Formats: sequence, C-alpha cells, structure tokens
Amino acid sequence: MKLTETQRHKQNECPKCLDAMDAYTGRLGTKPRPLDWSVCLNCGEILRFDEQLDLRLILDEEWEQVHPENKETLLALQRKIRARGLLRPVHPQQ
Repeated sequence: MKLTETQRHKQNECPKCLDAMDAYTGRLGTKPRPLDWSVCLNCGEILRFDEQLDLRLILDEEWEQVHPENKETLLALQRKIRARGLLRPVHPQQ
C-alpha cells in the first residue's frame, strides 16, 4: 500500500544552492504547510516552509527544539544526499 506521494508544488529554490525545487513528497493527500520541513535533493540542506510556502534556511533555535527521532531522520536523509554528491553545480550566491 502506498503511503506517500510526490506532487508538483509552487516553484521554489533552495536558499543554499539556488537549485529549483518544484515538487513535494509527503503523506497521501497532504500538501506542505507553513513550518513543515524539507530537504534539498541537490545539496542536502535542511529547510523549512515559511508562511507563503517559500523555502528558507532553518534557525538554530528551531533545530534545537526538533524531537531527536525527527532530527535523526532529517540528518540521515541529508547524509545520503551529500554522500551522493551534487546533481547540479551550486550557483554562486549573489
């Protein structure tokens, strides 16, 4: 039985590597909400959706409050992405 789905979402970019992000994978029938977590599939940066559902870097205070099991899940995903290497070159930040 399928528990997750990937669907198109408004165009965003990773604030770290500036790679385009336009899809969301989550539980069936859900869409991103403000303060949901995300991980850039290009560079592995852990991100959050803001009130307008744009992606932003996380704050240290937010990270400190993440439940240890959730933190480990995010870090495990980040490690896998970073071990694989970049899919596309990182764009220089302006």
